[in-house]
Amino acid sequence: MGIFSSLLNAFAGSSDAGDDGTTLTCDSCGGDVDENEMQSGQCEECYDSDDSGTKYCCGAIYEEGEDTCMSCGEPL
Repeated sequence: MGIFSSLLNAFAGSSDAGDDGTTLTCDSCGGDVDENEMQSGQCEECYDSDDSGTKYCCGAIYEEGEDTCMSCGEPL
């Protein structure tokens, strides 16, 4: 029962993180993030700044690290 007690204590200490109190660790920055704010294992800030993912704009797919849409000129 020692492991179970440790888990309960860990969740009890993180009640300020959200409605259910579950926090996860961001894979990129290592910060504690509310479970509802995680995207693909990353916090929103790291997920938004990750340039390695596929991006879409104006029906086009950008996979090679482009930062501007070729059609409308908006940043990706």
